[in-house]
Amino acid sequence: MHFGQGDFSHRIEIAPRNELGKLVATFNSMADKLEDIATRDGLTNLLNKKAIMQTLDSELVRARRHNSTLSLMMLDLDYFKRINDTYGHQAGDAVLVTTTGLIEKYVRGIDYVGRYGGEEIIIVLPDTSETESVEIAERIRRSLASTPIVVSESEFVNVTVSIGISIFPRDGIEQDVLLNNADQAMYYAKDAGRNQVVRYRDVIQ
Repeated sequence: MHFGQGDFSHRIEIAPRNELGKLVATFNSMADKLEDIATRDGLTNLLNKKAIMQTLDSELVRARRHNSTLSLMMLDLDYFKRINDTYGHQAGDAVLVTTTGLIEKYVRGIDYVGRYGGEEIIIVLPDTSETESVEIAERIRRSLASTPIVVSESEFVNVTVSIGISIFPRDGIEQDVLLNNADQAMYYAKDAGRNQVVRYRDVIQ
């Protein structure tokens, strides 16, 4: 019933070590796999768009309840289409996988990373000030810019990223407003030369 309603996080309490207990353990293992399929991006294993949007929504509810801050990052790989056009889509996929792996190294255990679409990635950072989020974003940006990524047996590319940041509640209290403002900041970073971090308040000053 829970699964039919889309609740893939539901589990059954483990019963004693008898046949019923084994059945419950098997069910829970199957549930873990189904939850991954339902919430994870098939290529990068990041949260998929639906899951990261649900996470952002629930974290905003929590931030309002506790009167805390929340940071939202929108990241877009620079000149990604050029990589696909030059080296092929398999190479582009490999770049995405390597890039997202590097990004996950520089976020904290409380943060959530999701693939928003194409080469766009969202990071939700609960209880995080603007200063802290900029520091994390800069670590990600520097790491990507300094890490050559294999695209063929003999070729490497250096990938850079443009990052926009919006802050709850200063830059918006609703999900769509925060997303739009982080997106604006990210495109401002691209227009300003790419490979940089821009806060939404830099855009409107």
